[in-house]
Amino acid sequence: MKKNIETIRKKLIKSLKWKVIMHNNNDRFPEILSDEEKKVHEINIPNNTLEIDYLHEIVHAVFIEKYSILFGTSVFAQNVSQSLYELVTPACRRATDWFVDQWLADNVPNEFLKDLENCLYGASKKMLNLKDHGDYETILRCAYIFAQAKKYLNQDIEIKGIFKDAVEAFVSVDPSNPTVEKLQNVINNILACHTDYKVQFIIDESNVQCWKILPVK
Repeated sequence: MKKNIETIRKKLIKSLKWKVIMHNNNDRFPEILSDEEKKVHEINIPNNTLEIDYLHEIVHAVFIEKYSILFGTSVFAQNVSQSLYELVTPACRRATDWFVDQWLADNVPNEFLKDLENCLYGASKKMLNLKDHGDYETILRCAYIFAQAKKYLNQDIEIKGIFKDAVEAFVSVDPSNPTVEKLQNVINNILACHTDYKVQFIIDESNVQCWKILPVK
């Protein structure tokens, strides 16, 4: 199984048109940061990263080149405050995962489902120690796993409050056939759970695809 994922990963990397720069920073998690102007993907893969997580980041790169930079890197139309950036960015990142993981479910289903089952156990334990007013990034991570469990494992976990709202934010949008419009819908669904903001896709004066952050009226 590991060899199968590794083969797929290498094939996808070879198909990329942009330059790929790999990093091995063990102080950070697996992540991708791409530059549309320079046509570069910088991907951090720490030691002991699972093959499924490595492949996940490569699929982000594929989606960036195929659909939009916004499927892997959060780009905003205006200078935003640190507090607003921290409020909106987790929703943007997690929303892109919803589409990338559908690709994994379609192309490496056995490995994807095994990993999901492991993540579900951890998320369920975390949920027991969280409240609706707790750390939203952690709540969002757990809700995301519950949304995947509902979609891919047919497990409708009994949850309420902000957990339930966040789960519905994902499952209300079909991750098949990704589009920027669908991505925007997921982000705004998530933001509606805990903020008074929304994002709008625009192409700015420099011809850069980005999100404009707007207050909800």
